[in-house]
Amino acid sequence: MNNMEILVRKISENHDDPIFYNGVIAYGKAVNGKTYVLRTQPKAIIDFDSKEFEGDEIPEILRKSYLDDSKLDYLIFLRRNWFVICQSKGTKIIEIFKEDDEMGEGLIFDGYDEAIYEFKNFLNKL
Repeated sequence: MNNMEILVRKISENHDDPIFYNGVIAYGKAVNGKTYVLRTQPKAIIDFDSKEFEGDEIPEILRKSYLDDSKLDYLIFLRRNWFVICQSKGTKIIEIFKEDDEMGEGLIFDGYDEAIYEFKNFLNKL
């Protein structure tokens, strides 16, 4: 059994895409004793309303504009972000997949619900 804490709850059922979130979403200690985090990365960059927005400012802009998963077609993604499982050593976060891995198979997710579910499973498998 693991010890997992969700730091950022899902905004609503219509906000599953990682573009609505930024930074560390959850953390937990795996059965192997190591600490891991579920976070968004890289920093997304979008073009919305003919303006470019990056990273931390995106979730706020999207919420103020009442956008949800069904309206993401209004955005131009200059760089996409995902939910990613990383190892945590104190304040240092380390990617645990290599560039030549199958795109971090089992460590990268494109939906909040899937990411939380798989993070929980990941912590229990190690």
